[in-house]
Amino acid sequence: MWQNEPTDITAAPGESAEFDCSAVGEPAPTLQWFINGQPLHESPDDPRRTLNGNILRFSSLTLGDSQVVQCNASNTHGYIWSDTYLFVQEPAV
Repeated sequence: MWQNEPTDITAAPGESAEFDCSAVGEPAPTLQWFINGQPLHESPDDPRRTLNGNILRFSSLTLGDSQVVQCNASNTHGYIWSDTYLFVQEPAV
């Protein structure tokens, strides 16, 4: 069961975005992040992207950073999956 399910974020270039993902269960679930369907650990390194505990942070966003951010929590009983979106767009004038 989700404790914190990530939600969509809309941000402007230069801003930061944080996705929080945590789940509870017995046994305790293992979390795995994905970027556009690719496991985070297989994604190219990006110094603007950091993972600290359950929080995935994107800094100094650019228009090209819009992407699907996914979190999977799994244990021996199954898994839950969350698709969320990072939208980077110029602020409305």
